[in-house]
Amino acid sequence: MKQVNKPLNCIIRHIVFLMVILMLSSCRDKYPFWYQECEKCSGEGKVKVVCDACEGTGEVEGQCPTCIGNGLVTCWDCSGTGHVTCYYCFGQGREQCTWCYGSGRKECYSCNGTGTDYWGGICSSCYGSGYITCSNCGGLGYENCFYCGGTGYTLCDNCNGSGFVECPSCEGEGIITKTCDECDGEGYVYKTCDECEGKGRVLKSIKKR
Repeated sequence: MKQVNKPLNCIIRHIVFLMVILMLSSCRDKYPFWYQECEKCSGEGKVKVVCDACEGTGEVEGQCPTCIGNGLVTCWDCSGTGHVTCYYCFGQGREQCTWCYGSGRKECYSCNGTGTDYWGGICSSCYGSGYITCSNCGGLGYENCFYCGGTGYTLCDNCNGSGFVECPSCEGEGIITKTCDECDGEGYVYKTCDECEGKGRVLKSIKKR
């Protein structure tokens, strides 16, 4: 009996030893020996696929943030008013009368400014003052600006009076090309491997071909 038990005990010890080795290797790899690396994802648990959002280009078209998709922005020259300050009268709308030079009166043409007529009497045109009211400005000393017509402003050349100009960011298109947010411009994304369900390992016995 003893001779029979010795080989049996030896076999049992070898089996236990092998089981311990297998258990230790399984703990080290986190998966038991009956699992193997997934070929589809190379054990990563994820596979690289083309990004659906940008179709692999890494770029997508989106609404222009500058003009909010309108293609137009407020004119920077006139701030959207459509007109600018008259450069000739500096926004005053008037200029000094060119006839009386701002005095509002002119030398009397009847008495040449003397206030008396030919016979030494009081001039009937200026009543002895030697001056008459300027007929060009009506005695005001100024007249409406020739360039702005007295308004103080002229049509904005940059926007032709519309108050808006083409958006410089999208060149009037309202859309711009930007980096895809889904793939950060890479053109591809990683998705969970359907072969191993993200584990990176598959059973050897049910390995799919």
